[in-house]
Formats: sequence, structure tokens, C-alpha cells
Amino acid sequence: LHSFGNPGVYNVSIFMTNGCSDTSITRQVTVFEKPIAGFTANATIYCLGDTIRVNNTSLNASNYRWFWGDGQSSAGLNPTHVYTTAGDYTILLRAEKTNNSGVVCFDTLARNITVLVKPDVTLQSNIGNINCAPFTANLTAPRIIDESVTWYINDTTVSPSMIVTTGVSTQYTFNKPGTFTIKMIAGNALGCNDSTSVTFTVRGTPAASFTPTNLN
Repeated sequence: LHSFGNPGVYNVSIFMTNGCSDTSITRQVTVFEKPIAGFTANATIYCLGDTIRVNNTSLNASNYRWFWGDGQSSAGLNPTHVYTTAGDYTILLRAEKTNNSGVVCFDTLARNITVLVKPDVTLQSNIGNINCAPFTANLTAPRIIDESVTWYINDTTVSPSMIVTTGVSTQYTFNKPGTFTIKMIAGNALGCNDSTSVTFTVRGTPAASFTPTNLN
């Protein structure tokens, strides 16, 4: 068993003897240069839904296969990937070089990453298709456990138009008609954030009026 440390063309000979005669056989072998797999990721810790981007630094390679550790794979120089489940994953790169003879030489490199869960920003509210002024909006985030929550209420009929509150629930009264947006941003202790918003219309309250005629 022998390993060649450098690429090139080598003669390999075997000498045989049985005590009566000697013989030798020589064969020529070609050793191709092996590619060197290399890559970096744009981070080691991600939040669920983030796009994983890689920077391929491989040498002497012409084809690349990426295995993301979640059953998915990609080809290409610098593909991207989004995980659908939080957890720990190993990204494996297989860098290949197909030589003129058809022999495929390859090298592999693996890197570990962690994907963290985001807050659940499910929203419940009393906002309907028809909302009449004055309308008091009540909103809550029922699946928030210990995350921080900030609400941004955009009421363009007042100044300042942006009202900021915190907490799992918020309440605000819109006194005038218009189209408004309320946005919620939730963040957890792991540093992952998510948001959701609702846009709705508040209608003006009709003013009843009449003038009686023919009273006699």
C-alpha cells in the first residue's frame, strides 16, 4: 500500500521471483491533483427563517454539492438555504474536479450551525371589516410566553402620529375616521425577532338630522 503525496505520472513496478526465475511488471499510474474544499457561512447562529449564505473558497474544483443537514441539498458555487425547523445542523460541502480521463477527485468540508426559534406572533383582535369611530382597538398576542413585545400604533389623525406601547396586549381608541396600521414586534432572549401588522379602516359616525315639514 502506498500513497502519493504529489500529483504526477508514476511508474509502479512489481518484482517477482520463485527461486528459479525472476520477472517484473511495470504499470504507469496518473495521480491527479485533489481539490481543496473550503467555505465560510455568514454566521454560525441564525433565527428561523433567516437565509443562510455561504462563501465558497474551494481550490481546484469545478463542481460543488451542498448538503444542508435537513435532507435537502443544492448544487452551485454559492447557493442559499432556509431551514424550516429550528435545531443544530451540519453543512457539508463536497468539492469535485472531473479530470480529462473522467476520474472524479473530491474533497469535503463540514461546518456546524444553529438555527434558533422565533417568537410566535399570532395576533387576536376585535378589529372587523366595519369599525365606526370612536373605535377602541383591543389586540393581544396569545402565544407570547416570556418574549418582549412592542406595539407601534400609527394614528395619522393625531400628533405625534406614532404611539408606542409594550406588553402582551394593547388598547387604543381611534376617535376619527381613517385608515390605520398597528404593528407588533416580539423578541426573545435568544436575540430572534418577528413581527406582524394589521391595517384597517375606521368609518365616521353618521350624524342624524332632519327638518320637519307640514306641521299644520
